[in-house]
Amino acid sequence: MQQLVKDFPPDIERLEARLHQAAVPMEREVVRNPDNGKLIEVRYRVEADFRASVRLTPQHERAMVVFAVQNVDGLEGLSFELAAHQLDAARLDELARWLAGQPHRLLDGVQNLRRTGC
Repeated sequence: MQQLVKDFPPDIERLEARLHQAAVPMEREVVRNPDNGKLIEVRYRVEADFRASVRLTPQHERAMVVFAVQNVDGLEGLSFELAAHQLDAARLDELARWLAGQPHRLLDGVQNLRRTGC
């Protein structure tokens, strides 16, 4: 079990959405100030194993491949684009290294990299 703590409501909402999306079993504990009932923090106890996914969507008209990566590095989500001609055996090897938890260079030279996470 691992513990995560959030004390800012937008962060709490984002984390809970990510945990639900990843189907992560969790225990949630709300900590409030005993004097005024104000939220201090929310503590989450979660299993350390997460479901990960990688989705590749070809964009034929643009000759691009759009990657949507979820939970490969913890609860982080990434999306990025790669020119179709760059998706070769070497790039797929880099993807395999990343999925295996090894150092990788898959993100070198990608376009429109966006990160989301807790």
